[in-house]
Amino acid sequence: FYEKSRAGSLAFFITAVLVILISGLYFECRLPFYFFAIFIAMFITFTEAYPSFFIVDDNLLIPMSFGICMTLLDFMWHIL
Repeated sequence: FYEKSRAGSLAFFITAVLVILISGLYFECRLPFYFFAIFIAMFITFTEAYPSFFIVDDNLLIPMSFGICMTLLDFMWHIL
């Protein structure tokens, strides 16, 4: 799967979904939060699988891009 293994990408996606579910339940987020967050997690999984496309280290790129995407979605649709 691009430059990473399929198992690693699947593990990343499952972990991201679990973190989304736990944090959404903890902060009592509305239903659109889960849909947008899981969609963004899929996008970030592809970003993580092809790290040579970006100059930045993926350990910095992944949390920053997820945070920026979720912040932009919150500004647009107030999903949190």
